[in-house]
Amino acid sequence: MVDERIGLVQGDDLPFIRLQFSDGQTGAALNLSDPEVIVSVRFRAHRQAEVLFSTICEKVDGGHQGVVRFNFAPDLLDVPAGLYEAEVEIDFEGQKQTIYDP
Repeated sequence: MVDERIGLVQGDDLPFIRLQFSDGQTGAALNLSDPEVIVSVRFRAHRQAEVLFSTICEKVDGGHQGVVRFNFAPDLLDVPAGLYEAEVEIDFEGQKQTIYDP
């Protein structure tokens, strides 16, 4: 597995973090443009079950190319220094796909 760590600064709210999703079989970009499709990210301390906070992603260019982005609302990064994990969930009109690899 590739180390996909993102360095963050406590209390920061910039820059936006972009995520791009593709089909694991074909490599084609996932079309997230349906208004009912929602992408969210949940954050927790490394190897912990408790969700500290979550955020809803914004679709970039309508989501046609599988790209979304999010940033951290004020105070969300007011947490102790350390490792944290992000769990991404794509809700396709009630059918949820979770992307998480601890």
